[in-house]
Amino acid sequence: MDIDVNVVIENTRAQVEKSLPGAYLTFLSIVAQCSELEAFQGEVNLDFTQVRQSLFGERITVARARVDTVQRALSLEIRDETEYYPSAEALVLQGLDMEAITSSLVTYLRSIEQCGGTVVLARTSPDSPWRVRCGPPDEVFIECLEIDPTTGAIKELR
Repeated sequence: MDIDVNVVIENTRAQVEKSLPGAYLTFLSIVAQCSELEAFQGEVNLDFTQVRQSLFGERITVARARVDTVQRALSLEIRDETEYYPSAEALVLQGLDMEAITSSLVTYLRSIEQCGGTVVLARTSPDSPWRVRCGPPDEVFIECLEIDPTTGAIKELR
């Protein structure tokens, strides 16, 4: 069964809102086996950020959500990350929809015979491209591709 990632984002946003009112999306990643990526069968990671003014300046609180779309489970961690200076820029998902991006990516990886392992697809700001990490997510962070969110054009980073 295919997962609607927009529903996942909205349902997670509703859960975060209960604990962190006014928080907005600042990060999105999908971690899945290449063959399961188009169906969003894997993990969807979302960060929601709340910025509040206090007597001592801005306080930045981040809710990190992990949605296991196979088990249909949500885990949520909320932490004050003010001292880490995280990006508080809202992530507005403009351009091609997630289905088009993942379909284009899987087609590309199959065409170069690299669709055998784990793929991480992530976006951190409305001005940035989708970034793709090929290989196990717990190993060294190596981005292998970028995808233009408007055109779907794929660029190799090697």
